[in-house]
Formats: sequence, structure tokens, C-alpha cells
Amino acid sequence: MRCFRELGALDGPLDARIGIAPEVDLLVEEVAVVGWSLTDPARYLTGGFADPEVTPPSHTTRLRLAECLDLVSSSLVDEVMD
Repeated sequence: MRCFRELGALDGPLDARIGIAPEVDLLVEEVAVVGWSLTDPARYLTGGFADPEVTPPSHTTRLRLAECLDLVSSSLVDEVMD
């Protein structure tokens, strides 16, 4: 999963990825941090502030996360707004 500060960061290649925690990177373009990346977001779905399970999440959990992210994607929101 990647989150960018602005869509212009998608236009070219990134200059660097800086690991700041397990599975979390800052994305760098030129001299600025333009976003972050999380390797396996489904792994971090927990109740409250609990630590993630050591075992990988189930296939169903991954599907539900994908469906949820589809619901809040800008393309779907734009369609609803139209």
C-alpha cells in the first residue's frame, strides 16, 4: 500500500525508499519525502491497539481489506459524485 502527498509523485521514478520500521518505508523524490509505503497492510488489522498476530492474515481478511479500499478509492467516489 502506498500513500502519496500529491499525485505528481506518480509521474516519475522514486529516488529512494528509506526503511523506518519493519515493512514501512518513506518514499523520496528529489530531496523531499513524497509518501510512505506499507508492505502488508492486512497484517496490521487488529482490534484496538493490539499488536499484530505473528501468523499471516487469512485470505478472507485480505479480500475484505481490498473490498474496503475499493469503496473509498477516488475513482469510486468520483463515480458516486457524478
